[in-house]
Amino acid sequence: MSKLRSIIFSLAMVLFVMNNCNPVTANQRISSEKISDKHIELYKYDMSFILRFSNMIYNEENKDIVIPIFQGKYEDVLYKDFIDYCIRNKLLQPKVMETGFMIKTKKGDIRKTFHQFLAFYKSNILKNVDIEKPTVMILSSTDWIIKYDFIVNGVPCYLKIELPPRDEDLKKKRKDLILKSVYDIIPEEEDMEPGFLYDFYIGSKSTD
Repeated sequence: MSKLRSIIFSLAMVLFVMNNCNPVTANQRISSEKISDKHIELYKYDMSFILRFSNMIYNEENKDIVIPIFQGKYEDVLYKDFIDYCIRNKLLQPKVMETGFMIKTKKGDIRKTFHQFLAFYKSNILKNVDIEKPTVMILSSTDWIIKYDFIVNGVPCYLKIELPPRDEDLKKKRKDLILKSVYDIIPEEEDMEPGFLYDFYIGSKSTD
């Protein structure tokens, strides 16, 4: 009996290791020289990117601000190294910021993926934020604009999200588009290029 328990325990340990093993540790950082197109994909529009890093690390007030990346799976990267790589490869001009990071989806999956995106960030940087009620939630002439203020290591930051709106919502008067929750937003699911943009602003509030 003890031999059987030993075998079961050994099998359980093997399964645990297999399920939790990751060739890239959470703290491993990649240098700008080793970044490749598997880590960053230039989106169709200039200065927009699809990121596959696990974490983007900003430096503000001499503090590391670690921002997890939704759907990321490779090494962590310093924001300055990301910028260096983009400039060196002529994806960005010096002293010019990116316009955003893109989440691509299938048609019909934008809202579902957006909710997964919110759930992911609710588990980390937005854990102390009322996810249903963003700091800003408005419909511009082209996009739903959503902003969440949050704090990391005492540093104010905010997340900005841009969702494609439906034509019927664009035609409505803004006073008729008062929503109770971010989950009430219905994006345009049949967009030609389904997905949404997001970006992080470190060291400032969305109301600054």
